[in-house]
Amino acid sequence: MKINAKISYKVKPTHPDLGDIPEHLWKDKLFTYDDEYTFDDDDWDEEGAKAYIRRDLALVAGGGYNAKHIYDVEYEMEVV
Repeated sequence: MKINAKISYKVKPTHPDLGDIPEHLWKDKLFTYDDEYTFDDDDWDEEGAKAYIRRDLALVAGGGYNAKHIYDVEYEMEVV
């Protein structure tokens, strides 16, 4: 099973990737990230795969450690 997935989110001032980036470049900006995931049908059902993807994308968007630095999160997923 292949799933194309996309996360849309905004970042909090505590986001670890912001560094010295001026606030006007990230405040209230909607960021997106997308990826394609492949799962073995014998080991994954669709809902389990989508739950994994939501967690994975949130970690990426949050800076790699957790998702506490993002908000207004939305996901789009399509089985292809």
